[in-house]
Amino acid sequence: MKAAILVEKELKKKRNKNKFVSSAHEGYALLLEEMDELWEEVRKKRKLHNKNNMIEEASQIAALAIMFMQDVCDVDSRRKDVVRRNRQ
Repeated sequence: MKAAILVEKELKKKRNKNKFVSSAHEGYALLLEEMDELWEEVRKKRKLHNKNNMIEEASQIAALAIMFMQDVCDVDSRRKDVVRRNRQ
């Protein structure tokens, strides 16, 4: 499966749970948490790497990065009204 499709699925999954990034600090913390989880897998010896776990964590990081751009930086103008309503 292509990486972009995996990220899109993860993004939809997070959005379906009504997940929004409400601030830059929250977004950073969420990204850092996922990076730590990926690091736990990466720092293992190569023969012990679980590629499925690494793919899942990387997909979550990418999805959260998109959410950060949309919710905090208003990159996707389609989401501005939704995000602003949820911040109030």
